Amino acid sequence: QGETQGTIDVDMRRMSGSSMIFQEEYRAIMSAAKFGEIWPREKLECLKITPSDKQYRNNGYIPLQDGVLEQTLLSFKNKLCSDYHDERMLALEEIASVTNPEHSYDETALITCKTIMEPKSSIREYVASIIVEKEVSPLDGKYVRTLALTILANAMSTLSEEKVLTPLIQDKWYTTSLMPSLIDEMKTAIKHPCNASLAAKCLSTLFANSLEACSQAEKYTLTVLEAAKEVGKASYTNLEKEAQIAVETMMQYKTEECRKNVIKDISIIEDEWYIRLD
Repeated sequence: QGETQGTIDVDMRRMSGSSMIFQEEYRAIMSAAKFGEIWPREKLECLKITPSDKQYRNNGYIPLQDGVLEQTLLSFKNKLCSDYHDERMLALEEIASVTNPEHSYDETALITCKTIMEPKSSIREYVASIIVEKEVSPLDGKYVRTLALTILANAMSTLSEEKVLTPLIQDKWYTTSLMPSLIDEMKTAIKHPCNASLAAKCLSTLFANSLEACSQAEKYTLTVLEAAKEVGKASYTNLEKEAQIAVETMMQYKTEECRKNVIKDISIIEDEWYIRLD
């Protein structure tokens, strides 16, 4: 506390853990600093560790109690509907983490991904609005799109590995709206290679699980993927890798003549991208 101004400087940083819980703790601490009041966070009974859970402490895994994941997903949905931009951002960050098997337990990630990819899922609709309708904040639009593409890539790849994705992507929305939007994202490879690599991952998973998507993809799609791969080769290794996978998956259903025409068109596409970037 300053001796002359009577102010309190509070510096809080999240080093790890849940960003949404950090936000709640942050607001509680700020309330205590400003008003001298602490608002305790309500503890859920289902989150308490039972004696039977102690056996899992040694390997670091504690199984979720019944209802915990459902409540978490409901919390995500509520946060995404918030009027506050920071709450929506934190929810997207949490969903991106939970849907990643490397950051979450396999079963948790799988259930979350299935829930998100359901046809009438509000979370999928929100993510789709960012990717397809490009409803993002002008201040951090690139990061928001990265989160949305990460969530979609995580969900699709996780379900694909479990061989349960195909029934969930029968909606024509995937070929008529999502696929063109992902191809458009690939065109930003020079300026936004990370987002382009995520889009390529989504496309390769879509092609591997939907014959309709593969059949509807035109020669121009292959040309864009090949051009993005060249950009990745020069500056972003992961983009090169994901674009190559998408090309190989798609080429299983294309003729050799198509392949030759694609190679001829790559330089034209790259020139267009560089002109647009300038």
